[in-house]
Order: sequence, then C-alpha cells, then structure tokens
Amino acid sequence: MKDSIRREGPTLKSLLLIFLKIGAIGFGGGMAMLGLIREHLVRRKNWISDEDLSVAVAMGQILPGPFVPNYVEYIGYKLFRLKGMILSVIFFLLPSYLITLSLSFLYFHHQRVGFLEDAFSFINPAIPAVLFYCAIRMGRDYLKDFSSIIFSFIAFWGLYFKLELFFIISLLGILGILLNRMRPIRRHFFFSFSPILLLQLFYIFLKIGALIFGGGFAAIPFIEREIVTSRGLLTSRAFIDGVAISQITPGPVAILATFVGYGVGGILGSLVATVAIFLPSFFMLLFLIKVYERIKENFYVKSFLSGVKPGMVGILIFSAFSLGRVAIFDFRTIITAFLSFFLLFLLEPIFIILSLGIFGIILGVK
Repeated sequence: MKDSIRREGPTLKSLLLIFLKIGAIGFGGGMAMLGLIREHLVRRKNWISDEDLSVAVAMGQILPGPFVPNYVEYIGYKLFRLKGMILSVIFFLLPSYLITLSLSFLYFHHQRVGFLEDAFSFINPAIPAVLFYCAIRMGRDYLKDFSSIIFSFIAFWGLYFKLELFFIISLLGILGILLNRMRPIRRHFFFSFSPILLLQLFYIFLKIGALIFGGGFAAIPFIEREIVTSRGLLTSRAFIDGVAISQITPGPVAILATFVGYGVGGILGSLVATVAIFLPSFFMLLFLIKVYERIKENFYVKSFLSGVKPGMVGILIFSAFSLGRVAIFDFRTIITAFLSFFLLFLLEPIFIILSLGIFGIILGVK
C-alpha cells in the first residue's frame, strides 16, 4: 500500500497555495470543490489517500456548518497539525471572502445604478428555484420513510408560524432520539458600526454556525430569519441580492455571512460575521479528530441527526417559499424561476446564475 504522504513530502507553503487556488476557482458548489481537492491532493500530489479524504468527508458531514471548510481543516490538521488546520481554512476562504467583500461594497454603495441592478433583476428569481432544487436533492437522501417526511413538515410549518429555529432543531433532534429508542436500530471600507452591533453579529453567526446541518444552503433560512425577519437589520430585497452574490463567488455558500456582515457593520462587520459562522465547526472538528472513531456509531448521535436531517429539507423548502414571495412578482420573473429550476437538472447553479447575470446586463433591464 502506498504511503498517504508523497516521499518528498508536502510543504506548508505548497499546501496553502493549493487551497488558495481551489478557493479562487471552486465554482459549482461542494461536490465541485471536493473534486478539485481530490484532483490536487490525491491524484496529482499523493499527499493524502482516498481513505484520508473519505474520513475528512465523513467528519465534515457529521459536523454542523458548511461541509467543504471542514474537509480542508481536517486535511490541514493531518498534514501540519493545528497550524496547518488554521492556515488551510484561512487560505481556502480568503478568495471568496475578498470577492464577496468587493461585491458587497459595490452593492451597498451603488445599489440603484450600474450593472449589479441589471444582473440581479434576472438572478433573483433563480435563487428560490436553486433552494427548491437543493431541497429535492437533499430529500432524496434524508426523506427515506414516513417519519422523516413528518420531520420535514414540522420544520417547514414551525418556520411558517415563526417558531425559533433553535427550538425547531432541538425538537427534531429529540424526536429523532425518541423514535429510534422505540424501534430497532437500523444498519443503514467603511466602519459604520458600534461594539454592541458587532457583538450582536458575532452572536448571531456563531449560533448559526453551530446549528446548521446540510451545508451552506441550509444556512440561508437561518440567516434570513435572524437578520431580516427577527431583527430587521437588512431588507428582504438586500438579503436576496446577497444570496445571489454568494452564488456568484467561488467558495462555500455560507460566505453570504460576509455580505450580511458588511451591510450591517461595514468591513469589520463582514470579518466578524465570516469568522463567527465558521468558528463552531472548526472547534468541533478539532475535538472530533481525537474521538471520531469512538462516537461515529453512537446511538444517540445518529438518532439525533436522524431527526435533524429530514427537517433541513422542510427548512430549505420554506426558504425557497419565503424568498420566492419577494423575488417572483411578474411574468418575466416567473418564467426565469421555472427555467432556472429545470436547468438545474442539467447544469451547476453557478453557470445558471452567471448566465442570468450576464443576460440581465446585456438587456439593461431597469
């Protein structure tokens, strides 16, 4: 068996440059970025094995938060311990953070003029379609029986009646444990901020980062509820434009935190929100690396997640419904949303989003 580390050995600098590159070109979502990681680190460099990558994916799926940064953190830790873990995720997220920050500046300072408004007029109706499509894909994995469908409905209607997301997630997890106890276990540039506002941003995104299961798309309804519905820190229109910007940029969808943080608290706000949303899974992964083999088959862990995961489908559907009420309002936006939904079965979301944005700029829709 080949050693998982190439004979000449990786250097920290070369690893960070690879993650910087993947972070800059990683359009197409988590699966596309996972493919790039495998291409560069397993096939080309042979610095890690497919088995190592499988463990990274397994841990990343168990933890809350966006999946791909979890994979990157695990690989960084395996090769260069804690220093590698910290620097790897920083270099991976840096390109999408800077791109999103730049687009956020253009949006909040030139929102009513120029190409952004033209682009978003076609991009916005596609966002609910993307969320609904993601809910369908997630449903294929998580909605396996009648009880999981019920969990999804609980999540949807809980949000509809404005229950706290923390309560919904906790309830679904507890129901998952109770259900599995009652049956045999299956084998299966401007700092316009105040310290209080920054602390509020940090708390909001730290809580979101600790609760989201299902990847970056699952964070969208959490952020909308906390930032738009509950606190009114951004308008629904600005939020949906931010979702579009997070799709345009490479990197994880949860980079939406950068846009929201900038809109609420300037550059420092964008930094606080971005760090906070990725921080919980970072520390959880650091702990899990030591104990994963002992807890991965734990009955209560698996049972809790068995209740949470199907609930994420209902949360995504509600988010598509909620954002759709804002973005879809006339014949053109209806056609754009339906066309986007059906194209998602053939193309990656990023290609549809970019194409719609370019189309909107060319037509100059006002």
